[in-house]
Amino acid sequence: ACSTTSYSGGPCVACSTTSYKGTQGNHSCSSCPTSSQTVAEASMNVTDCACNAGYYGANGDTCTGCPAGSFCTGGNKNACPAQSDSPTISSVITACVCNAGYYGANGASCNICPTESYCTGGTNIMACVTNSLSDLGSTVNTDCVCAPGYEGTAGGSCTACPPGQVCSSGNATSCPANSRAPSGASSTADCACNSGFWGSSGGVGCTGCTADHYCSGGTSKVACPANSAAAAGSATEPGKAAISSCACNDGYYRSADTCV
Repeated sequence: ACSTTSYSGGPCVACSTTSYKGTQGNHSCSSCPTSSQTVAEASMNVTDCACNAGYYGANGDTCTGCPAGSFCTGGNKNACPAQSDSPTISSVITACVCNAGYYGANGASCNICPTESYCTGGTNIMACVTNSLSDLGSTVNTDCVCAPGYEGTAGGSCTACPPGQVCSSGNATSCPANSRAPSGASSTADCACNSGFWGSSGGVGCTGCTADHYCSGGTSKVACPANSAAAAGSATEPGKAAISSCACNDGYYRSADTCV
C-alpha cells in the first residue's frame, strides 16, 4: 500500500503541492483549500497547506483574497502605509501606492503634497505653473490658482493683472469708475482716482475736481493759488489735474506758481 504521502495510480506517486495525504493506503490525496498549497510535494497534513501570495488565512483553513489597501504574504494580511492604497489580491508592499494629494515611493511613507504643487498619486509631484498657488494636499493641476495680482484660469498660465484692474484668485475686476490701479494689483485698495478726479482711498466715489482746484489723482484736491481759477469737472469728466491748469484772473499774471 502507498505511504501516507503518496497515492496509487500504478506505482505510488507523491502528492502534489496542492494536496496532502495523512493516512496510508491506495486512496487519492486530498486537495488543499482553495488558493493554498504546500511548500513541497508529499505533504501529510492539511496544515501544510498555506495560503498563496495575495491571500490570507490560517494554514489548512479558508484563504481569503487580500482586500484593497493591504498586501498579503505568508498567510498574513498587512495594511498598506498610511495614505496609500493597493488593488485586491496584492502580495507585496510595493503594490501600495500613495493616494492623490500625497507622494512617495511605492510601499514607503507617503508625504503630503506641498503648497504650489499638486500630486496625482504614487511618486508624482508636479509644480504649479509660475505665479500660481495651491494648498497642501492638492491633487490636480486645477488646484493651482493664480496668485494675487495675476489673472488666468485654474491650472493655466498666469499673467500680471492689467492696469486699471485688480486680480484675485485668477479673476480680473475693474477698479471703481474714474480710478485705476497699477499692473499687478491684487486688491481694490490698490485703486486710486485718476488725475483730474478725487475721492476716497481705493478709488471710491471718484468725481471730477471741483472748481478752482486741481486734483493730481487719488484723494488729492488742492486749491488753486490766490487770484486764479480752474473749471470744474463732473461726475464723469475730469477737472484740472495740475497747478499749471489754474489760470490767473484778469489783471493778474503768473510768477512761478503764483498770480500777482
